[in-house]
Amino acid sequence: MIIDNAGLDPETLGGNVAVVAGAGHGIGRETARALARIGAQIVAVDKDAVSGGETVRFIEQGGGSGIFVQADITDTDQVAGVFRESVRVFGKVDIVVDNLAFHQRNHQPDSHPLIDQFLPDILKRRYGVIVVLQTNEVESQVTEKSLQMLINRLNREAPGKGMVSLLAFIADSTPGGEKVDPELASAGLAGAIRFADKFHGVTIDYIAGLSKLGLDSQGQPIIPDEPPAEKASGSAGSIAQALEEVMTDFEAEYERLSILVRPVAKRMFQQGTGLKVDEWRVYAGEMSRVLTTGVPDDVKVAEYLNKLGRLRDYLAKQEIEAPNWFKDPDDLVAVLESLAFRKQVVADLIVALESATR
Repeated sequence: MIIDNAGLDPETLGGNVAVVAGAGHGIGRETARALARIGAQIVAVDKDAVSGGETVRFIEQGGGSGIFVQADITDTDQVAGVFRESVRVFGKVDIVVDNLAFHQRNHQPDSHPLIDQFLPDILKRRYGVIVVLQTNEVESQVTEKSLQMLINRLNREAPGKGMVSLLAFIADSTPGGEKVDPELASAGLAGAIRFADKFHGVTIDYIAGLSKLGLDSQGQPIIPDEPPAEKASGSAGSIAQALEEVMTDFEAEYERLSILVRPVAKRMFQQGTGLKVDEWRVYAGEMSRVLTTGVPDDVKVAEYLNKLGRLRDYLAKQEIEAPNWFKDPDDLVAVLESLAFRKQVVADLIVALESATR
């Protein structure tokens, strides 16, 4: 299976129980199989007993564990039966993959009986992942509305969500509208669930999930054409100098953007890091000079660490969001490599500062 290309531990999701709607075919079936492949126990739900039972057989043949429950997920009473059987067999449910297409077909885009049934227990345990699955049969604005309603409910019923994550996933179409192989999409969804805390509250596509697994848009491992750029090393002063060069590169990249995109990108950078990109370049230069000529006092080091922490978090967020902006696999690999190096420079500088003051 494509999910195997990620090289995950077979028990990555061990101990987790996942309810997957529409598990008798397509993206539902492949998602159930992918999650089972990395350790989750599966509750496969479908109206078709034959195809649903076949999915469980595939799971068991692959060494996984699962049960089939026949139900229409738009019917509240039948969904209650899914809950009872899941708890009877496994004791709890941690992951719920709901399929918005079924609700849309029944003219109930704002209704989520499956999520409504399982969410209270997940909130009580303060652990779990809820996925609103969208196929190209459903308009994206419906998904966004559903996701926002669920987030509002989560914030209302369990402020400080703990380890509960909500996300929407676009399953089966590329940016150009082409159909995506269900196994490929399911691998992306498995990646989204594995890193659900990184995607909480957002709508992503299969490429974002694959990227978090280190896979390209075809589900193959991302292998750089050249060895990764060398990590910044040496004294805190020399690493700060490397950071100044990073900011010079940032400036040059922003200047190459269109006149419409450039101010938006610069504003996002400032909001995320606390300084404009040119201010960061100057700041890194000053930091380099201070750190080269001596050891700054504790107050100055605390200031450096605070600002560098914001910069590191911003770069990490950019890594997560990059697949949404760069659809060409080669462009995406280049961007992710660049971000990884820049984040490493910042991380090395933080370590060097902390070591120098011990």
